Amino acid sequence: MTGSRPAAVLVRGLTWTPLGARTPVLADVDLRLEPGERVLLTGPSGGGKSTLLRALAGVLDAAESGEATGEVRVGGETPLGGGAALLLQDPGAGQVAETVGRDIAFGMENRAVPRTAIWPRVRSLVGRVGLSVGQEHRVAALSGGESQRVGLAGSLASADGLLLLDEPTSMLDPDAAARVRDSVADAVADRALTLVLAEHRLDGWLPLVDRLVVVAAGRMVADLPVRGGGLDAHAPGPDSAADLVRDLTSWGVWLPGVPEPTPWPVAADVCAPHSRALVDASAWSGSRASARERETSSPFAGGAALLRVKDVAVARDRPRRGAVASVVHCRVEADLVAGQVQAVLGASGVGKSTLLAALAGLRRPVGGVVEALPPLAREASTHPHRWTSRQVATRVGYVPQRPQASVIGGTCRASLLATARALGRDAERRGDALMEQLGLGAVADRSPYRLSGGEARRLALATAVVHGPDLLLLDEPTVGQDRDAWAAVAGVIEAAARAGVAVVAATHDDLLADLAARRIVLTRGADA
Repeated sequence: MTGSRPAAVLVRGLTWTPLGARTPVLADVDLRLEPGERVLLTGPSGGGKSTLLRALAGVLDAAESGEATGEVRVGGETPLGGGAALLLQDPGAGQVAETVGRDIAFGMENRAVPRTAIWPRVRSLVGRVGLSVGQEHRVAALSGGESQRVGLAGSLASADGLLLLDEPTSMLDPDAAARVRDSVADAVADRALTLVLAEHRLDGWLPLVDRLVVVAAGRMVADLPVRGGGLDAHAPGPDSAADLVRDLTSWGVWLPGVPEPTPWPVAADVCAPHSRALVDASAWSGSRASARERETSSPFAGGAALLRVKDVAVARDRPRRGAVASVVHCRVEADLVAGQVQAVLGASGVGKSTLLAALAGLRRPVGGVVEALPPLAREASTHPHRWTSRQVATRVGYVPQRPQASVIGGTCRASLLATARALGRDAERRGDALMEQLGLGAVADRSPYRLSGGEARRLALATAVVHGPDLLLLDEPTVGQDRDAWAAVAGVIEAAARAGVAVVAATHDDLLADLAARRIVLTRGADA
């Protein structure tokens, strides 16, 4: 905020072990930041970056109990007294108000900022972060990218010494991401704030920071100066620029100019539709299978169209009584085909998530067509929104934009297998293979609520695939992934398509979209 004083940061010997965990998430971390310094945290998914940010914000034990040792000081005080503002990796987890304006104003109200100063600043920040919705827009009706920008606006409004940002552009299209970076750059240009930013992708952020700190397996493994918008290869540590690139790439960091990762090879059988294990596709027509067999199997020839969509209109939210619903118009015509990946692209807030929910039968269209064709519908309705929960689960695997919404069990393994077990399907072997492929083997017995954002999204993908659906719908599946995790996720997606699953991924990730056989581009068309 205007008039704030940048905070010095001191972390000495910080170790954090969640209750019941065998190993610490952070181990003996030391970090010193001068007032006004700007630092980029990077490193592999699950390495401890988000946990360190929560420690600096003084909310390390807000989500879970645990044991902390060491010292954290912000501006010479405990973190809660140091004026820190934190944008969480899941911005929805930090929303506290019903409308956009009230949510942005919340932090300033807690700091007793005069009301006459609050609302002009709210209006200014709505424009600065590129929000296209007004102050009265309901928070519950925001897309993931819009939520991210609302959270950023709230953090910029309330920061008083220290600004902490956890992947602030991960859910945004390139234009929106550039605008957010500009907003952050403006906020810290006069060095009245100390900045700590966590990101996997360095492109666009290096010109803004002074240091790059790498956190892996809970430890600081590198602390490198940034000069002239680039890394200093002559800093203590790596012997050459080539060594620096090698080391950073091995830690999963996305470096500008380094060749992009490619999908890892994954056996198609661990992603195959359950139907292929029961009935041969050529024998389906005229078979005397029982109703239960028909319900638990969906044999179809590779390349068969499973779902038809045309000019769908869907209500984005349930409005308050007397209000008019916001309707998203998805002007697209497509068949979702077995064995094919299709990417849904478009600006943040354009309706990609809403479209996926309609395809999954989770939203009732108010116009247009979402029609399940015979290989997918079988004896059920051709209207997915009329399917029972069991009929949806049998046919569809779904990764929501907020992966925590797919958590069912008390451990990662239990959550992974919950749907398969409910359907009576033996998926233990597939589950183990998927967990290993996605780098989750070591956390199988951990609470799913203790995962990093990237780990939670990979668990949601494994959960969506393991029970053998015919149709796989993925909402931003590569958000929060380091290079290796991206390659693992992309490998599973490609394997599912090879096995005959129809895959649809809503994404801002051009590298993932390059794997698709077809791109479906949505444009603005929502009626307020």
